[in-house]
Amino acid sequence: MGRSPGPLAMRAATVERSPAGTALRSASWWLGMALEGVRREAWLYGGVRYDKQVRAILAPEWRALA
Repeated sequence: MGRSPGPLAMRAATVERSPAGTALRSASWWLGMALEGVRREAWLYGGVRYDKQVRAILAPEWRALA
């Protein structure tokens, strides 16, 4: 990925997902995203609360992968 000029350059990419979601887990692993943390009971669906994982990659990390 190329560098964006100026102070508004993208610094990180973040994904919030269900720990049970295998497709997004594979994609975030393939992209080199690190587990930032778990937001416990962050999603409410059908009257039930579910955890949410937060994964991210910083601009210097994705540039190193390119």
